[in-house]
Amino acid sequence: MKLNNFLQDEGEEEEQKQVHTQSVKKSNKSRPMSSVVSRGLQATSRPQTGMHRPQLSQMSQQTTVFKPSQVCSVKSLLNLKALSRPHLKHGNENPRLENKDIQVLNQLDQEEFKAIEKQIKHINGMDVDLILDLYTAKCQDNKVQYIPAQAVKFIEKFKEMSTETCFSLEDQSLSNYSAKVLNVILLQNKHLLRLQLAKNRLGDVGLGMLCQALKDLPSLVHLDLSSNNIGYVGSQMLFGVLQENSALISLNLSSRDGLYRNRLGDKSVEILEKVLRYNVTLQFLNLQSTNLGFMGVQSILEGLKDNRSLVYLNLSNNQIGPPLGDILESYMKLNGV
Repeated sequence: MKLNNFLQDEGEEEEQKQVHTQSVKKSNKSRPMSSVVSRGLQATSRPQTGMHRPQLSQMSQQTTVFKPSQVCSVKSLLNLKALSRPHLKHGNENPRLENKDIQVLNQLDQEEFKAIEKQIKHINGMDVDLILDLYTAKCQDNKVQYIPAQAVKFIEKFKEMSTETCFSLEDQSLSNYSAKVLNVILLQNKHLLRLQLAKNRLGDVGLGMLCQALKDLPSLVHLDLSSNNIGYVGSQMLFGVLQENSALISLNLSSRDGLYRNRLGDKSVEILEKVLRYNVTLQFLNLQSTNLGFMGVQSILEGLKDNRSLVYLNLSNNQIGPPLGDILESYMKLNGV
């Protein structure tokens, strides 16, 4: 900041000198040569004031002594990555890089730069380039322009919401393009314990892409896909994956208030009946507001006859009706659900 102010002062002083020189030249035409020379001698012999301003070369040498902070360096490198990633992904370079970020990083020695680069290579265990790819896909899903500054904020949001064992990006308007990148991220992070993608727009197509990765997540114990515009087709694929799953403990397919409600319907839970009958790990199941009716709940009850693992079941805000509701309540009391 000091360097910038100094350069600005130097520029203003130079402009004033040019204006003064031009005015002197105009007045010299009507003045005798001796007066011009005497003025020049007075200017050169004027004593220096106590406020001595250093030369630019001296100033630059002084500023190199002060290293940028680690936070500043990380931010600058993230900015450059956000500017470069969409181009580098296709084998090109972005010619419009921010000089200020380059200047900050140029003040670091090689070891310091490597340390900063290593620090941001992964965010909470995730490859930062893949997170940027996810933001790019999010922009495609929503048909908005890729803005590097917003990409950096997306990384910071991910860092805030997620951990090394919990991938959480709720209410981020993720849809089909994002699902493709999510599939890659999940396949590279098979150690995840929790996947929280509530209030997005994955839909049946996006969930179908995720199911490819869900088959290979042996440690996943919690899955939240509430309010993702999931219907019959998507739920069939998910329940098919769960038939072979022996790790998942908690599943949330409920619909929250607002858009993108999950509408499973009665026919969707036919496979869920088999999951409940043979699964021995699932303990929490939330199907609130998923457009279930009499036949759907009846299928769930059939699946629970031989189930001894489920301890929580939410079927509220569905089209159950009083008679079936009484049966369900009696069953749950009898089996301690």
